[in-house]
Parts: sequence; C-alpha cells; structure tokens
Amino acid sequence: MNCAPLIRDIYSAFSNRRHLGDDEIVHCEYDARWGGKLPGPCRECREVVDYFKGKSNRRLAARKLRGISFGLFKLAPQAFLFWLPSFLAAAVRDPREADMVLESLEFRFRPPQSSAEARWQKTRLPLLSVRQIDVVIRCFRYLHAQGHMDVPTISSIIEVLNNEAAKRSSNKRIERTRKTRRSS
Repeated sequence: MNCAPLIRDIYSAFSNRRHLGDDEIVHCEYDARWGGKLPGPCRECREVVDYFKGKSNRRLAARKLRGISFGLFKLAPQAFLFWLPSFLAAAVRDPREADMVLESLEFRFRPPQSSAEARWQKTRLPLLSVRQIDVVIRCFRYLHAQGHMDVPTISSIIEVLNNEAAKRSSNKRIERTRKTRRSS
C-alpha cells in the first residue's frame, strides 16, 4: 500500500504549526524556569532539546527518531504539535525501523494509564484540530492495516481521539464516517 498520499496529508494537516524557538522545546519540571530546582533541564530533557534544536518538522529519519522517541512525552505542548508530523510520517513510512516511535505514539494516544498521562493528554490533545485528529486516526488505521497494531490498541486510540474530536463544534465521530475532514 502506497503511504505517500497519507504522508502528504500529515504534513498538510500540520502545516500551520510553527516552531516557537529552541527555548520552547521542553518545559522540564526540574528546570528553575518551570518551577524546578535545576539551573536548566534534566539530562533527558537536555537530550530532547539537543536533538530537536534548530530542526524542521519534516523528514526526520526514523532511525534517529527511534533513539529519541521517549522525547514525545517530554515535548512542550506546541513543540509536540510542531514535531508530531515527523513522528507520524516516520511510523507510516518505516514502521519496522520506527518501532519505538510507534510505541511512543501508542502511549501518547491510548487511554491514560496514570495521572501523568492524563495531564499530558489534557495539555496537548485539545490543541489538535479536527483535521489533525482525522489524520492521526488515519495513520493508526494505516499501521493497523499493515499489521503493526492490534484491534484492541487501535480501537482504544480511536476512541480517545473521537472523544477529543466530539468536543469540537463538528460533533461527528470520525471512526464512523471514515471521511477526511478538510476544515479545522
């Protein structure tokens, strides 16, 4: 199955997202700027900043994202939206090489298993437009069709995303319609 149209749709859906600057990549809870006690971010957050600093949100290599896939959780809300297309495209383009990326995406979009995951979703999922939610669902469906996700996992992710989409003015469930939405 040709993934090129889906990858184009991913980048198109997120094309309005801008990089807010290298100081906005992570909001490390240990950094004094964000209420912590360290003079800068912790080691993990520093690793995320160092990797994403100055990078575009296009065509980041799956093998490199694989090594920094834990960073998806660490990204500040706007940074998450800016680099999410790279994670999605890497998982769709090369799911075997991006196995850890896919796992990170699953953890971010599944029903929260802890209060930290619930807080993370509460600060990021509301920022997604209906069009962006649709393209994320289409990515997970594509990965399922390619044999990289099981039914319970994809069903729970789609439920989370449909619940988020239902909070928007356009109240239709994307799962049922299967139509691509072009409006935000």
